[in-house]
Amino acid sequence: WIFSSATAFAGVASRHDLGIASSENEKVVCWHSPLRTWPPEDTAAAWAAADRRQLPTEDCGRVHRTSQGRFVEGHVEEWLEYDLTGEAYEERWHRLQPAALGVDGGSIALARIHEAPFELLVVTAGRFGYFRDGRSSVLVAELVELDRRGVGLEKLLLDGSRPLESRRAMVNCEASVGVLDGWIIEHAVLPWKVGTRLQLSRSDGWVDLTASSRPSAALHNAVESLLQQVEAVEL
Repeated sequence: WIFSSATAFAGVASRHDLGIASSENEKVVCWHSPLRTWPPEDTAAAWAAADRRQLPTEDCGRVHRTSQGRFVEGHVEEWLEYDLTGEAYEERWHRLQPAALGVDGGSIALARIHEAPFELLVVTAGRFGYFRDGRSSVLVAELVELDRRGVGLEKLLLDGSRPLESRRAMVNCEASVGVLDGWIIEHAVLPWKVGTRLQLSRSDGWVDLTASSRPSAALHNAVESLLQQVEAVEL
């Protein structure tokens, strides 16, 4: 069951003080994941909290730039993440090399954050990341209650007394990354998506979350074209 160990997929990260000493090479970062499979989130409320800079999460760690981490065009290339004690786990993060650009650069972040299906699309350096949560608010409320009663996702997915379609609906989520050229998916939680073209669920309700410099006209047009293809299917 591919979702049993991967539960939080997309959201926002921010630096925090938390009364813990930091340095130029090491900061305390907390992650807030409104888009997650388990335990389910009220995604609209979670995004609204993030907009108010209310990030109710205990998912925090130390992020340290390694001595091997080199600066390329002002960007750090490699980090190590530790839990706050520095003893429980260690993760190595590195920046993907920019893809060959058929579209001039810039970055853009768009999201459907007010109603299902919830979606997030981030594009930068010729690559994209995408997440979709297609579960209804009724189903999410049911799953939240099951989690409150101590029923885990793995147990639900392995419960043969539940119809297969019902269990599939519990994990009606998609996480994919790929290249902007052709919108081709290179890696995905759903393995049958690899090698296919990214397909958004809806064309309406998208909000621009871009915080950095505005995307180039070419990138903006590429995203608009992707959205228009969804609109054509809807019609």
